[in-house]
Formats: sequence, C-alpha cells, structure tokens
Amino acid sequence: MKHTHKYLIFAIFIFLVSLLTLGCQEKEEKKVVLIHSFEQKKDTYPIFNEVLERTFNKQKINPKIHTFYLDCEQYLDSAEIARMYNYIDSIKEIKPDIILVNDDQACYSLLACGHPYLKEIPIVFAGVNYPNWSLLKKYPNLTGLHDKQDFIKNIEFIHKLFGVLQIQIPCDRTILGRKSFNDFWQQIQGHPEIEIIRLKIRGLELDKIGTNDSLFVKRLIDLTQNGTQIRSLPGKNCIAKINTLPYRVLPGSSLLFNLSGTLDQSTYLDIKYDHTSEAFYQLVNYPSFSAHYEPIQYHPAKRRNRYIGGYFTSVEIQAREQAEMASLVLKGTPVAEIPIKESSKEYILVWHTIKAWGIPIEKIPSYARLVNIPFYELYKKQLIAFICVAFIFINIVATGLWKLYSREQRYKKLAQANLVKQNKELEVALEKAKESDQMKSAFLANMSHEIRTPLNAIVGFSNLMNTDIELSKAERENFTELINTNSDLLLNLINDILDLSRIESGRMSFSFQQYSLNELISTIYQTFQVLMPENVELRMQIPEKSISILTDKLRLTQVITNFLSNAIKFTQKGYILIGYEYREEGRHVHIFVEDTGIGIPKEKQDAVFNRFTKLDEFAKGTGLGLSICKVIAERFDGYIAVESEIGKGSRFSIILPLNPKHTESD
Repeated sequence: MKHTHKYLIFAIFIFLVSLLTLGCQEKEEKKVVLIHSFEQKKDTYPIFNEVLERTFNKQKINPKIHTFYLDCEQYLDSAEIARMYNYIDSIKEIKPDIILVNDDQACYSLLACGHPYLKEIPIVFAGVNYPNWSLLKKYPNLTGLHDKQDFIKNIEFIHKLFGVLQIQIPCDRTILGRKSFNDFWQQIQGHPEIEIIRLKIRGLELDKIGTNDSLFVKRLIDLTQNGTQIRSLPGKNCIAKINTLPYRVLPGSSLLFNLSGTLDQSTYLDIKYDHTSEAFYQLVNYPSFSAHYEPIQYHPAKRRNRYIGGYFTSVEIQAREQAEMASLVLKGTPVAEIPIKESSKEYILVWHTIKAWGIPIEKIPSYARLVNIPFYELYKKQLIAFICVAFIFINIVATGLWKLYSREQRYKKLAQANLVKQNKELEVALEKAKESDQMKSAFLANMSHEIRTPLNAIVGFSNLMNTDIELSKAERENFTELINTNSDLLLNLINDILDLSRIESGRMSFSFQQYSLNELISTIYQTFQVLMPENVELRMQIPEKSISILTDKLRLTQVITNFLSNAIKFTQKGYILIGYEYREEGRHVHIFVEDTGIGIPKEKQDAVFNRFTKLDEFAKGTGLGLSICKVIAERFDGYIAVESEIGKGSRFSIILPLNPKHTESD
C-alpha cells in the first residue's frame, strides 16, 4: 500500500511536468507570403489577415507574414503578370516557407507569370471561383480551396426572405463575367421552380455597339427567347423570375429605369465581383445580394452599400480554411497528399441593410449569421445583465455607506444639538433685546415730539391768559379753544398709545357678536352729520336689505371713525361718502369712506399705515390711527385697501368676511 502511494505521487509529478513542458514550448516561426488580388484599403482584408494569423497561432505556428496587394483593377493582364513576376523576384531574399494566394485574379497572375522560383515553394490558393485547371496541373507543389458559387441556394435564400421576386442578374462579357454567367446558367437550367424572363432591350441598336458586345447580347437573347414576359404573373410553384441584365451596354434610359427602383417585387444578385460591378450596385435602388463575400460590409462604414447578404464562403471561412491547410504543409504533410477541395459556405446578412429594407428580425432564418451588428445590439443581453448586477452591487455598497454615514451624522447631530439650540436661543434673545431697545428708542423719540407739541400749546396759552396783558374777549375765546383742542389731541394721543400698548402686549380686547351693518353705518352717519365742515356734504350709500356680520362693534366703529376723521381733515369742499357693498362670490363686505380731498401720492400710500407717519406735519393727529386700524382689520381676518389720486380724493376700505375664523372673545 505504501509503494502504491509512491507510484501515484510520481505519476502526478510526471503529468504536471509534461503539462508545463508543453505550455512552455515556443511556437515555430514560419515565413509566409500572402498575396491579395485587390488594393490594400479593401474593408475585408483586415478581417482576413487577423483570422489568418489567429488560426496559425491555434495550430502552434508563429507566422511572419509578408503581404502583397496586387491591385488588379489598376492594370491590364500583361502588366499585372509582369508586376507579379517582379514581386516573386523580390521575395527570394525572404526565403518564404509557403505562399498563400487569394481570389481568381491573383491566383491566375501568380501561376501565369511562370517564375521558376514558384516550383520550389508550396502554394495554397483560396477564394478562387473558376480555377484554370490546366495551369494548376503544371504546379505539383500547389493545393488549395475551390470557392464554387452556389447560385441556387442564393435564389432560395432570397425567396425565404422576400417571397417570389424578379431577380436581376447583371452580366458582362469580361473573362470572369462570362465564366460567372455560364456557371449561373448551367445551375438554373431545368430548375422546375425558376422562370426565365425573355430579354428585350428597347432602344439598343446592336450594329452600333462593339462586335464582342453585340455577340454577347445576341447570345443572351437566344438563351432567353423561350422565357416569359417581364410583367407576366409567376407560375404556381415559381420561387423566382430571372432577368438577365447586360448593364455595360444598356441605353441610358433603360439603365436608369433598371436602377430607379420602380419595378415592384424586384432584387439584384451579384454573380461576379469587380470594381465596376461594385460601383453599379451603389446606384441600385433595390435590395441586393451577392454570391461572394467581397462587397459585404462586415463593419460600419461612412458610405453604406445596398448589399443585404447572400450564401457564400465568408471572409472568416476563407482565411481559416486556408490557414488550416497551410499549417498541414508547414508541419510536414506533403502537398501531393492534400487534395484541392471546395470551400465551406454560410448564410450572411448585414444588420444595417436588413433594417433599412424593413426585414423583421423574427423573419431571419436561424441558420443565417448577422454581421455589422452594433455593439449594443450584439451584447444586449450581456449589457442588461451587467447593468443589473452593477446596479445591485452599487445599491448594496451605497446602502452600506449610507448607513455608516447616517449613523455618523446622527451622532454628530446629537452632539451638536444642544450647542445649536443654545446658540439659537441666545440669538433670539439678543435679537429681541435689540429690537426692544430700538423700538423703545424710536417710541420715546416719537412720543417726546408728539407730547411736547400739544403740551407746549396748553402751557403757553394758559400762561398767556394768566398774565397782566389785556386780552380781548375774542382772543380769550380763541386761546381757550386752542387749549381745549390741544387737550383733546393730547387725550387722543394717550388713548392711541394705550391701544398700541395693548396691541404690542396682545391684550387688546375683542367681543364678537352679530350686528346689522345698515344700523351701524347709519349711527355713525348721524353722529358725523353735525361735525361736517362748511362746503363738505356727508353722504351715505347702503343696500336696502341689511347685511348681518359677526364682528366687534366697538373696534369696527373705531376703524370707520378713523377713516371719517381723516377724510374731514383733508377735505375742504365736495363730499364724503360712507357706505358698504356685499360681494356674493367671496362672502365679503367692503365698508368704505370716500372723499374729494387732496389725495395721497401713490408712492406714499403704503407709508400711511406706519406708526407716527403724517403726510402733513401741520395737520391734527398722532399718526397712529391707521396703524391701529390695520391691526384691527387683520384681527377680523380682513385687510384695508387704499385708492387715491392727487387732487381728486381718496377711498379707504376695510374688507371683511361675514364670518371670520378667529372669533374667540378676548
């Protein structure tokens, strides 16, 4: 048993050492020449190159890649082959372990250049739609992937998404164009669910175009002569109607018609790719499909094309399968043992284009792969999950921190509460003391002035009458009247001061009862009738039906009497009107005194309610009456309103509710 444990420990040790050894093995570096057919700025090449390198790394190969872009659209065949020959000359110093070549143009130019160095290096091609088999046989060191286009599956894919459509097939007489069209025609021949539309081009004169173009168009007309009319209804089992379109020779009006988007239930299928066909498809106002990956926009671009997708060897599949086949060669498998095989394919749809053409996401088959998906759409579920988790986590952390903070703040508040309370009490006491001191000073200053004036008059005229100076009877009567007037003024001042004292201390007495306003106003009117000065008429305006109000009769009489006394004081001629109005909407009464006196300036109308304020310093009175009236009105849950105009008169009103809220008697 003891020996068994030893053997087990030893076996585990050997296993761990083996794992570490395998993990620490360096990847074998290989020099790889990669040749692309088109220009370097092509959108799909960065994806291709990245997938290629990643696949090599998975196969434990560290590739040192030297990339060459043939830019085939810029050169004639002879110049293109010469350019390729010169490039092969330049790579002799690199001594590559393998050459990878992509697409028909680069593959043909590479093999056609006939450079002798090519037979010394393994070659793996990919993305070749139409291999030159006779040329391929000359290179025993060559293998690769034949990208045979499947047009039938593309047509079925279009039918799955849109139903029965008229599919436009742009074609031309270029070498690749003729090969693509011949392949397409062979695949659709005899298909029971595909109808051919008879080619008819209005305005095209065959004798006025080139001989080769004329022969190509005649061949298309012959091939489609047994087809249906372009606007005929499809058959019962039809999945698509095929219309050939020799776009390079179409007259201007016919070309514009085919680009305009006016044909209902129509789409385009790109069967071969070059820059001319790509430019043509940028102008097409129909949803477009492709049987090859080159025009598909895998990433967002400033200028979006109209390709929806298709069934083809995607750029990822082409790069991955080429790297896997090349890895076999680099790891020692003889090229002769690796046969040329057909590339895999997949259904691809471009996100922004299916959105633009209004294809619902739920209509997309499960076997199709979406590309160019926005980040927030691609990772929507993960983002929602992350946001939810982050929200919960932040809430938990925030709640914990908030509890700690709240507890700390509570302790601080408890610690500071007494101090704050004491400070506030001291501040309030200090403010009250200052206010009391200021009020006392102001009150004493005003009282000193107001008491001294009538008192001086009383003392002065009394002394004058007590002297040996001979005074006439009229003078004595005048002095006596002045003494009596100032005595009344001093008495009124003392009464006002007492009222003011009661207001300040909150001890002004009120006794609320129901009173008839007609009776109250009439009594005051009769009292003041005999006090009117000459040239001033006292008038009364009350409704026929009396209004009953809950009020303190004495205090309300005090307010109205003050209004009348002020009106008499400042009215030399005209009238004084006393009365009231009842406002049903607010259940308020407006008791007013209106005069034709001197009036009050607008800017001084608020000031008349301040204590000891007199607009005319020589007029009788203490300046306390209206401030006392204001307090009484507020005690009645009402207020005083003033309307006045210089030279025309004034109107003082006390607005009161019929039933004030605060009716408790003091």
